[in-house]
Amino acid sequence: VIATCASFLTSTLSYALRDFSKTRLAEALGKRNRDHWYEPTIEHVNELAFAVGTIRLFANLMVMLAFIEVLRGKAYPSWLQDVLALFASVILLAVFSLALPHALARQNGEAWIARFVRPSHFARQIFAPARRVLWFSDSFARRTGKDNSEALDERVEAEIYEAIEEGATRGVVDHADRQLLERVIDFGMAIVDEAMTPRKRIVGAPSTATLDQL
Repeated sequence: VIATCASFLTSTLSYALRDFSKTRLAEALGKRNRDHWYEPTIEHVNELAFAVGTIRLFANLMVMLAFIEVLRGKAYPSWLQDVLALFASVILLAVFSLALPHALARQNGEAWIARFVRPSHFARQIFAPARRVLWFSDSFARRTGKDNSEALDERVEAEIYEAIEEGATRGVVDHADRQLLERVIDFGMAIVDEAMTPRKRIVGAPSTATLDQL
């Protein structure tokens, strides 16, 4: 039961840390008078996800070992005991480590992060020696993968649109302001070829031309 609860909690936090709104996280932390945890959480979000994910891995392993221990000594062949333990673990974890945590994280993941922000950072400190694994994996991904600047721009753009959407929902940003902000963002993301006019398509007139000549 303890392992299942640990798997459920760490799974929910893992999903929440993967994709969350910075604005909603700041509000959730503010409601609990934990505003000072905002900057450390944003700065160390990858390390938090690594620490929470590691605990989740151990919790899932303990669930499987618990089923093996329960079935040990039963009047079944050893291979059947292992199969039953694996099957029961998969069913249990599919619910409490996948389906429910994913749904809760999507619905209100920021509140979960804010509620367990202190234990999460405590776990990050415990797993500090293992950060080299995270560093090596990031370094390997940068060397073997493509430039992620485009992906970063897309995430920034998505966060800006999300902030505008939240402002419109709360009535802080009206329809006209929303359209103006979205056009500014679209223009900022445009490349030069899309914004410029070729010289051949430019029609000029001398400064001394009269209105009739124009």
